Amino acid sequence: MMKTMRFWMQFGLLVALLLAWPAAVSAQFTFTTNNGAITITGCDQSLSILSIPPTVNDLPVKSIAASAFAGGNLASVILPDTVVDIGDNAFRFCVSLTNVTFGPNVTNIGGGAFYSCYNLAAMALPEHLVGIGTDAFFDCRRLTEITIPAEVSFIADDAFALCGGVTNLTILAQAASVGNSAFYYCDALATVTIANRITSFGEGAFWGCASLTRFTIPDGVSTIADQLFYFCSSLTNVTIPDTVLSIGNNSFSACSNLTTLTLPNGVTDIGSGAFSACASLTSITLPESVTSLGEDAFSSCTSLQTVEVDPGNPVYASLDGVLFDESLTTLIYYPGGKAGGYIIPGGVTTIGDSAFEYCVQLMAVAIPDGVKSIGDGAFFSCTGLTGVTIPNSVTNVGEAAFSACASLQSFVVAPGHSVYGSLDGVLFDKNLTTLICYPGGKAGGYVVPAGVTNIGDSAFEYCVRLTDVAFPNGVSRIGDGAFYFCTNLTSIVLPAALNSIGSWTFEECRQLSQVTIPSGVNRIGDGAFRFCTNLTSLVIPASVTNLGYGAFELCDHLTGVCFTGNSPLVDQGAFLEADRVTLYYLPGTTGWTSALAGRLAALWNPQAQTGDASFGVRTNTFGFNIAALSGTNALPFVVEACADLTNPVWLPVQTNVGSMYFRDPQWTNYPGRFYRLRLP
Repeated sequence: MMKTMRFWMQFGLLVALLLAWPAAVSAQFTFTTNNGAITITGCDQSLSILSIPPTVNDLPVKSIAASAFAGGNLASVILPDTVVDIGDNAFRFCVSLTNVTFGPNVTNIGGGAFYSCYNLAAMALPEHLVGIGTDAFFDCRRLTEITIPAEVSFIADDAFALCGGVTNLTILAQAASVGNSAFYYCDALATVTIANRITSFGEGAFWGCASLTRFTIPDGVSTIADQLFYFCSSLTNVTIPDTVLSIGNNSFSACSNLTTLTLPNGVTDIGSGAFSACASLTSITLPESVTSLGEDAFSSCTSLQTVEVDPGNPVYASLDGVLFDESLTTLIYYPGGKAGGYIIPGGVTTIGDSAFEYCVQLMAVAIPDGVKSIGDGAFFSCTGLTGVTIPNSVTNVGEAAFSACASLQSFVVAPGHSVYGSLDGVLFDKNLTTLICYPGGKAGGYVVPAGVTNIGDSAFEYCVRLTDVAFPNGVSRIGDGAFYFCTNLTSIVLPAALNSIGSWTFEECRQLSQVTIPSGVNRIGDGAFRFCTNLTSLVIPASVTNLGYGAFELCDHLTGVCFTGNSPLVDQGAFLEADRVTLYYLPGTTGWTSALAGRLAALWNPQAQTGDASFGVRTNTFGFNIAALSGTNALPFVVEACADLTNPVWLPVQTNVGSMYFRDPQWTNYPGRFYRLRLP
């Protein structure tokens, strides 16, 4: 009797526990019911291990809702076979999550589903998966291997971006498209195996995969997307199938170890910068089919010795390894690895844009009479060139044609030239009124000759040895980028006739500490003083009515800018990342409030204190206190004195920053002495 009773008591307890189990499990999470299916919407935030049952209340669990577990403390998750959909951001920022077990029937992993789950190390994608959403596994940096199942039809943008621990990728999908930046900066990725049915790769899909050494593009792909392999610096070999018709902009840019590449006949377009900075590439052959070659396609290929062209090509030709148009009248590209001098063949009439760009081993070039045009940036950064002769036939020298030629000392222009002239090795127009290009190898200061009215765009660009420039008063224009990256230019007094400061004019002049802007200037252009990190203060004349975007961006030592006129029109980005600056305005000006372009605006009004005990003679010296703003936002001011207000000649006595006690050691030398305060 006792045994029977004990049995029934134990049996009853077991039944009670079994009946209670679903209720106990379901108490761990929240859910909704829709059309006879369960969607899990959340869980107890204290949970670290979560195993979701296949049914709740006898209904199948089909979905994980958007943001269901976002930011939680989960470390391990097991999903049942019934789940087919994981919503957007479902596990976003679950930074403790280390492993996930998917049921095989999941077909969709939503955008950002595992975003920044950066401890997620163990995961096998479900076999019936169809779609992987945008940012789905973004920054899951501890993943080491990824296998994309056969039924996947799309891998969305940034799906596995910044998964820096992944070394092996296998894509078994039979008809998938790979989105933009899908594997962006997976910098440990060394091996990629792809089924031969991928239809397209998005822009930058493998951008920055710096450990990738070999890649075979599948048959059927027709376009190599922009930046597809950008900065894949270990890539040595790429196989391109015959189906490829187009190679996008910068698609192989900065693949610095790419040594050989065969372009199949069928490729018609090669984009801008497609192979730029492929520093190990020694030769390349353009097939008969190529009819369009983008700007800078082979720029900075510093080992490239020859560019060959199939004889049947209707657009391009090659002579001695140099790329020309089919008629040999336009020189398109000179290989960046060629060393020594070069004589441009007779019959050439045009040197194309960027044709010799970054040919750092080019020591000399002979431009024959017959060449009419030298394109923009044609000899940019040919650092070995020391001199250039411009023949009589040249009627156009493009912008920045000889910029950054760090050894260039002089231009020689043929006598009697109808368009150009030179003076002291500097290139001008024929009338010596426009300064076109200052040789980048000249050191020290330079006095712009009288009669010059225009400083051309990029005229002094990258003149890194230039220390100072003196302008004649007649200069009314200084072009865009005229002094860009003149890194040793320390001070500049702009000419009185100047009416505007162009865009990027003094950008990256990092030693520039003093700038005097004349009263006729009405506009300061975009980026005009960007990255002038040594500039601490500046006075803007009342004539200025407009400040462009980034005009003083990244001027991180700029503490005070004083506007002498009414509030101008200032772009909201004019002082980006110039975080220390205070903008000052003068008494009597209008339109000012307490802030401008996101920066504090304050009244500049230093005052001589004539009513306190400091005013008068002390220890045989006349002086007085000056009250002014002090500290990091203070602007300098000058104390001037004169002896006669009828015919005043104001002379500076002292310059100071912030409040001070002023002494005049010369006061006894005058029967009367008058003082005033002004901006420097």
